[in-house]
Amino acid sequence: MAATTFTDLDFPPTECSIGALELDVEVGWKRLAEVCPHLPEATAYPSAVAYNDIMQGKVGDCFLIAACSLLATREGMLQQLVSPGDVPGKFIVKMVQKGQWIQVVVDDFLPINARTGCLLFAHSRSKKNLAVQLIEKAMAKRYGSYAALVGGNTSEALYDLTGCAVEDIKIETPGKNEAWDLIATSFSQGDLIALGHIDTTQRKDFSRIGKGLRRNHAYVVTAMSLKKSEIGVYNPMGTDDDYEGESDGKGTLKIDKTTVLKLFNRAQICSLSPANDLSHLLHFSESSWNVAEGTAGGCTNFQTFRDNPMLKIDIPEDLLEMDTEIILGQNDQASTQSPRRCYG
Repeated sequence: MAATTFTDLDFPPTECSIGALELDVEVGWKRLAEVCPHLPEATAYPSAVAYNDIMQGKVGDCFLIAACSLLATREGMLQQLVSPGDVPGKFIVKMVQKGQWIQVVVDDFLPINARTGCLLFAHSRSKKNLAVQLIEKAMAKRYGSYAALVGGNTSEALYDLTGCAVEDIKIETPGKNEAWDLIATSFSQGDLIALGHIDTTQRKDFSRIGKGLRRNHAYVVTAMSLKKSEIGVYNPMGTDDDYEGESDGKGTLKIDKTTVLKLFNRAQICSLSPANDLSHLLHFSESSWNVAEGTAGGCTNFQTFRDNPMLKIDIPEDLLEMDTEIILGQNDQASTQSPRRCYG
């Protein structure tokens, strides 16, 4: 007897899973096999995914789509996050939460434009890659709805999808040339890099900041030429978006050093680890600064400083010259109303 196709009752194909999104179309739902009837289910985890095959849809989660595009620049990184479940229509998406890999179960119902039948949110340009749609859905389930994905920081998405340390750099802080050198060095050693212009005074403003680039929007660094002093960046919208410079017509733009340092004010640099199973990562139990519990000791100016939560890390002598990265995390704010320094 054929197995019943799985439906996720914890994140059903209904309005509650969409959330409070302002959409100008009627929403419908279709399974992967209905959206792409000519493709096998295995296309959800293909052997290769091109970064420019991944495109943002009608939800403001460019930060997440940018992170997915960055992972696609490294062979196998995106595909390893998605695997089939034990029944048809069921998929397992891996992501990191509080320093540990978790599994999010989703079905293959995807939001569509009820009139056209086209996917509403993340999609594949070639229609041959379905992994990013399932990753986006798993993130929406984790945070409560697709609406909860509106606005976020690429550094958060990169950590969620890799577990690796991500540094959020204010480009103007270290100095313009130092920032360029940092980006160049990081790119040459294989780190993942995103760029953007965050304007915290105008969070929902995506207007032009020059040369057709937008504020509060994430861009992906895909190439770098020190000889020409320029970089290649991908716009996760998947279009040139009226960029006033050289482009490939599919969202990959060439931007010179002067323009990069003038128009972008933030860079997110993800330090990739060779151990993609997080075996390099030690996870410590949660603790907090809490006045009532006496664990908020303040800074070193106060005698109570030692009341703060502390960790003792013993490093073997043969590893003393090894770089150590410490990631201090806090609860994700994607499902809250707290303001974030983010891209929409």
